[in-house]
Amino acid sequence: MVFVEAETAVLPPYLTVGQVARYLGVSDELVRLWLREGTLRGVKTGTSQRHHWRIPRTELQRVIDSGVIEAGV
Repeated sequence: MVFVEAETAVLPPYLTVGQVARYLGVSDELVRLWLREGTLRGVKTGTSQRHHWRIPRTELQRVIDSGVIEAGV
């Protein structure tokens, strides 16, 4: 799968870990690792003990365009 501008329009402004994982064809755990390492930037929501990540659609596009992460791997 190749990430193009037209596909961005159908994605929500902020994606969950699961949505990003499915889009890229990787596991949720790998997406969380990328978030912890800073490879992929996201926003933590929720409480300090139970938080959830949200990844901006523009950030997903940035990392794919930069070649750091490939879609459909």
